[in-house]
Formats: sequence, structure tokens, C-alpha cells
Amino acid sequence: MQDFTGKVAVITGAASGIGRALTEKCLAEGMQVVMADIEEKALQQAVKELQSTGQNAILPVKTNVAILDEIENLKQQAWIILARYICCLTMPASAVVAMLGTAPRRIGNG
Repeated sequence: MQDFTGKVAVITGAASGIGRALTEKCLAEGMQVVMADIEEKALQQAVKELQSTGQNAILPVKTNVAILDEIENLKQQAWIILARYICCLTMPASAVVAMLGTAPRRIGNG
């Protein structure tokens, strides 16, 4: 099992469903999480709920992954505010390539 403590996860769709579950798992693993979602109110509510449980390693960023400028903003927020290695991305591969300028490396055995 890898140690993810202190690593940074950028999770899209983070306010609900699988994205929210992944956010909770990453926080439980000691990661810092950039929570991105198109639904700003849902995103803020999710952050409030997570912070009420003592989870404070969260940066919410309203993001529509269909808009390249918003993906660029997400990238900038992750790099500038958290200044860490981004190890998890849950967005289309084309968005990752546009965001990072390269194809992501495969993480894990999957």
C-alpha cells in the first residue's frame, strides 16, 4: 500500500457521488484535496460538511471541465495554493493532457 499522506488530489465532480466518495477517501488517507465541481452551491455545502468533521485540507474550485479556461484556472489554483504534486485526477484524459501538457502516468494496478 502506498502512503499518500501530504500528496494532493484534484477531484472533479467532488461535490457528490463518486467524486465525493473519492474526496472522503483521499482525506482519510491524509491527502490535501482540490475539490472541483460545476455546482458551486453543492461544492460549498460539501466543503462545509467535510470541514465540520475536522477535514481542513480542502481547496474548493468551481470548475466546468468542458471549458478549457476553467480547467486552466483549476490547474493554477492547485499549483499556486497547494504547491504540491497532483497525484489523482478524475476527469477526461483530454482535459488532463490540456491541463498538464502531457498524458498522465498510470497510478496503481488498474
